[in-house]
Amino acid sequence: MRANLFALAAIGLWASLAALGVALRHVPPFLLTGIALALGSVLAWPAVLRDQRQWRVAPRTLGLGVFTLFGYHFLLFIGFRLAPAVEVNLINYLWPLLIVVLAPMYLPGLKLRGIHIGAAVMGFTGAALAIWGAGADTKTLPGNASSVSGLGYLLALGSAFIWANYSLQTKRLELSGKGFPTAAIGLFGLLSGLLSLACHWLLEAPVSLSAHDWLLL
Repeated sequence: MRANLFALAAIGLWASLAALGVALRHVPPFLLTGIALALGSVLAWPAVLRDQRQWRVAPRTLGLGVFTLFGYHFLLFIGFRLAPAVEVNLINYLWPLLIVVLAPMYLPGLKLRGIHIGAAVMGFTGAALAIWGAGADTKTLPGNASSVSGLGYLLALGSAFIWANYSLQTKRLELSGKGFPTAAIGLFGLLSGLLSLACHWLLEAPVSLSAHDWLLL
């Protein structure tokens, strides 16, 4: 039962990401990414306070985790700014399909069967049809709105590839006996959050966040 509750909570977090990202689109992307990831890392702190070894991971693994959390969320939040949120989120959620399609490249002994290929084609086709339909609605918009939306879709696809790569790389580490504690994800989030905040300080104009913004964060 406890595992099921954790799984349901994870689904709730994933489901709320798009809505919260759109509601906070006025927040500079590096700042939004940095605060969200730093706050998210707090969940791992109790485990680390009990056992500091939870954050002892190999440098390569640390780089994978930081790059993934930083790159995935940054690309996705930019995508939400440039294109309709529903379509962006749909493209982002191609990552489970990408895991299936790319798995043979990462995990030895795995081969794609016809049912895998058929399911992947159906998924990609469905996403393409949804985006094509949304593109028809933007033809009446002024200027280069359609090209901007296209960039947003491309960034969302990039975020999907980043997350699929992370999932497969961590599985490969686990199979090779080089896995890492779950609490180490808190370290990934903290460091990638600090990296994002440093980018905000260097590249973005300072802003003031309202109490409502902090509540959403």
